[in-house]
Amino acid sequence: MSAHKFTDNMSSAVGYNPNLMDELVERMCSADVGIPIKTEKSFRTRTPSVFTGAAVINWIQTNLGPMDLAESMHLSHMIAAHGYIFPIDDHILTVKNDASFYRFQTKFFWLSRCTKAENSDYAVYLCKRAMYNKSRTTLADYEMDSLSKLQHTLQSSWQYVVWQAEEQIKVDKKRDKTERKILDSQERAFWDLHRPAPGCISTTEVDRRKLNRMKPKILPYFIRGCPDPKGSPTESLKGQIEFLKRQLDRRRQKLSKVYESLKNYSNLYNEFDEMLTPSDQGSPWIVENTDFWDSEASNAVVSQRRYKRWEISITELLKDPVGYHQFAKFLQKEFSAENLDFYADCRQVKALPMSQVPQKVAEIYQLYLVEDAKYLINVDAQVAEQVRKSTCEGGGRYSFDPAEEHIFNLMKNDSYTRFIRSDDYKDYVNNMSRSKTPTLSKLSIFVSKPMLSLSNSNLPS
Repeated sequence: MSAHKFTDNMSSAVGYNPNLMDELVERMCSADVGIPIKTEKSFRTRTPSVFTGAAVINWIQTNLGPMDLAESMHLSHMIAAHGYIFPIDDHILTVKNDASFYRFQTKFFWLSRCTKAENSDYAVYLCKRAMYNKSRTTLADYEMDSLSKLQHTLQSSWQYVVWQAEEQIKVDKKRDKTERKILDSQERAFWDLHRPAPGCISTTEVDRRKLNRMKPKILPYFIRGCPDPKGSPTESLKGQIEFLKRQLDRRRQKLSKVYESLKNYSNLYNEFDEMLTPSDQGSPWIVENTDFWDSEASNAVVSQRRYKRWEISITELLKDPVGYHQFAKFLQKEFSAENLDFYADCRQVKALPMSQVPQKVAEIYQLYLVEDAKYLINVDAQVAEQVRKSTCEGGGRYSFDPAEEHIFNLMKNDSYTRFIRSDDYKDYVNNMSRSKTPTLSKLSIFVSKPMLSLSNSNLPS
């Protein structure tokens, strides 16, 4: 067959057989146009069904068009590395351009048809070779190590493994000697491919680093999981609705985790719930008396329940006007009051009318973020540059989100912890325990900015 005709046949094979290597090897095995297979005789031994490495290289150059020796060697090496041909006297799956002998792998063991190689099957194969007790079947050192590890791993079913090996030996003894010799070499080549010797490259092993770098394709305009609407807004919205409905049926967390989270939250806020833990004044949900609500809303008296909530999180502290002022007073002494002022201004700008937002954003940027700002806050260069670009591009109400998050985390992880442990806070709590009439004016003498009510704000947790 000419090279041109063979190439045409290979091109036509693409329509029904995507594995071109299978198609190529089938051509190489063909009795008419394939590699000549013969039985090699030397003195008193016969080696059946073999061909030389030089014959493989010559066939590739003859039947695959213009191809130099290096390309032919590379292609033949790839065919051997994927287990389609193998050397009869070596465990290394490669092809040499010499008179060394090779053999075709049976189709049953082709990588495209037999991709799984279980440990139990490998254990049966090693046991069978160990039981033969012949020089040609002697296990190599790495195979002995593998057999020992498999015996430990499969110890619960090891008797079944040994029984399978014994049964396969009985079947092999009934075969013709030549057939048995060929099948033994093909089985050995199969395991050389799936369990290669140390130092050999495995073509069946998955590269986890490449696998981790593979990212799923994200559709640019539509929600993942929705069908492609091909430009139709109606179909796009229908697809999004169906996708969101499916998401409602999925559990994002394990029920045990949800239960544990709800349990911890209930235990934490149990004493602050009037339905569960009524106060001395009586629960306003049970008795017709709103004194409890009035006292909780008053800034003149701070009950024990209120300052206990301050110790739960910084969010609870900033929700309470008195707690906010006490924290601001502490930051004033720590020379970091600008952090709380900046955070309060960022929360305030999100509630302003759109007409006032650009002016307020410019004021905040000049006050806290320029190099010579009056109240310069401590943010890293990357965050500062991100905020600068955002304010220059449009100056929206969310321009300061990166800096706001950075400052909030700084206060939560550093300033708030030191405030709760400080002597000032402990003295304040002791004074509240002895005196029930603190006034807001006495608490706010150190606060430079007017207090901003954050009781209805969505503070980060």
